[in-house]
Amino acid sequence: MVPSLLFALLLLDAAAPSPSIAVESTRCDRTCGSTTVLYPFGFSAGCQILLNCSASGEVRLGTYLVRNVTASSLIVDVSASCNRSIRDAAVLFSDRLSVAASNALFLRNCTGSEGQECSIGTEIISKRLNQTSCGRTEDDIRCYSSGRTEGFYSKKNFTEMANRCKFLFTSLRYGRDAFNQSTLEFESAEVEWWLQGDCRCAANANCYRIDLPSGNGTTGYRCSCNEGFTGDGFADGGGCAGDHSDRKRASERWGIDRRHRSRHRSWILFSCRRGVALCEIN
Repeated sequence: MVPSLLFALLLLDAAAPSPSIAVESTRCDRTCGSTTVLYPFGFSAGCQILLNCSASGEVRLGTYLVRNVTASSLIVDVSASCNRSIRDAAVLFSDRLSVAASNALFLRNCTGSEGQECSIGTEIISKRLNQTSCGRTEDDIRCYSSGRTEGFYSKKNFTEMANRCKFLFTSLRYGRDAFNQSTLEFESAEVEWWLQGDCRCAANANCYRIDLPSGNGTTGYRCSCNEGFTGDGFADGGGCAGDHSDRKRASERWGIDRRHRSRHRSWILFSCRRGVALCEIN
């Protein structure tokens, strides 16, 4: 009887989770090469929003190169590609991420026209982006736009695109320049982020509720440090610290490389109704 009891206790002990394994599963590595990102981002399983770190030290969201991380969004490269599967874009639409509604997506090999506001000749847009043509001249590229400058695309929007089109050619990002002019940037996308649940912001931070793209009334949140404090603003992250030495704004503590000069063309948006009219900025 005793040996049987001892054997059972040994089995229970072996089945019990190791403390070191439990700690490892909740740890978040926030460093990739020479880049360190703030909470809630990171590069290991314990991170709230998971990014990838390439062998060369590049920060990526799935296969998309991340150019910047801000207090509300990621700026990612969506370089022109004739044969990138639309399914590859699923990483841009998750429970904590979604492409901003102000972006337009350019799709190939589509059927139907519902929800697609324009059609552009493959050769025309390929020449604009210094790309070789994707094939037949009649194989036009469709643009998918929400028609809004606020909010996000939903997973339903992505499912509609994925069911209708085979390839994501590139994207167009709406923004504003140093002169507060509306601009559009090819081969770039803004992906907004949030956390779910009740606000868990640090002292000296405010909580901002966000209407989620699901459309069922659920909300997410972000935290932001008050003026005079810097940090990620989250109770589970680094929180907020008084910054009386250099008075840098909290937003300036976000980012991967703000010195990076975009290699993408910039454009001024000067007319918009159904589609857009663009003027290149030198």
